[in-house]
Parts: sequence; structure tokens; C-alpha cells
Amino acid sequence: MITTYPSTQLEVLRQKTEEISTVTPNGKRLESFYQGMENGQKAFVVKTSWTSLDRSDKDYVRQGANGIQFCFPKFTVRRSLKKGENGKTTIRVYANDLNKSLKITICPEHQLFSVEHLFETKIIQCAKSERLCEHFTRID
Repeated sequence: MITTYPSTQLEVLRQKTEEISTVTPNGKRLESFYQGMENGQKAFVVKTSWTSLDRSDKDYVRQGANGIQFCFPKFTVRRSLKKGENGKTTIRVYANDLNKSLKITICPEHQLFSVEHLFETKIIQCAKSERLCEHFTRID
């Protein structure tokens, strides 16, 4: 589950393990790892310092100067760290045929999104509102 907030915070919840990746409004990444049971409750530990992290062979995170990318088997989530993009989040959803995929761009601050349907060479764009958010001026 992916949650964006008007504060530009982003959370990626891995529902099987309940582990959470959080990107704070200032761009700091927090990784919460399941550590087993403690006093009858699930225990988690938070670690923050890696730029590259493999949770499994199919779930990994890469962080650079311009963004943080969460990679999963059928989709990626990228949170921009660039000034002026205000925490813009891009979700790419991949079909078995790479020419048939989706690119969803979300502005957490304004709660607007744009969807690009990629069908071979044809690109169809739709947006949640009549106006595009100023943070969409440069789409990844």
C-alpha cells in the first residue's frame, strides 16, 4: 500500500510483513524492519542510513541525490528529492508486455495526479482535475 500526504510524506507498506518505508517531508528515508515477537506484539526496528537496500531479490530500494526508488516485481515507486518538485511521486506499473504499462504521477501537496497509459507508441494522458499542477511541468 502506498500513501502520500499533503505534507509530502510518502509511506510504502509491505502488507505481508507490515514493514514500512517512509520518506519524510525533508527527504529523509526511514526503513522499518520486522524483528519478530516481543511481549506478544510484533517488534520493529527503524534504520535509516543506507542508500541501497535489498529486502529480498524482488523488493529493493535505491537512493540518489535526485530521488528514492522503491522497486517491486510489477511496479516501481519513485519519490523525487529535487527542489521545486515538492515530493512528487511517480508510480510505474508494468504489464507482461512492457509496451502496455501505466505511469501515474502524484503531487502529494495538491492531491492531484496524472496518468499516462502507454500502449505501444500511443500515449494517452488523463488528469484528476482540469488544471495540471505546477509540479507536473517536468514529468519523469
